[in-house]
Amino acid sequence: MTHRSKAADLRKAIDDRFATVNDCLAAFIEDPSAESIHEARISIRKFESAYRVFPSKIRTQPCEKHMQLLREFFRQTSDIRDYDVISSKLLEQGLATEDFLIANASPLPSGVIT
Repeated sequence: MTHRSKAADLRKAIDDRFATVNDCLAAFIEDPSAESIHEARISIRKFESAYRVFPSKIRTQPCEKHMQLLREFFRQTSDIRDYDVISSKLLEQGLATEDFLIANASPLPSGVIT
């Protein structure tokens, strides 16, 4: 495999991951459910892993800005995802009802994506 084909393969992998991120974020916007948050966060993690393969000296400013925005989305949805996981476990084990969880949910901190 030549250097050029390795670079092309890497570029395709990153393009594919970025397309997946876009698809997952669009799904989240259309239906901001626990599952769509989960899928969006997974796609961002996978994209960031692929992106890190590039040496920092060849990353462009627009790419860095996109990564910064994706990291911010990831950060802002962390508490929401944690709540979804904990709620699911409580429901599964019969330790809480859905009505109880809704009645006792804390409001989102200011600045969190709504």
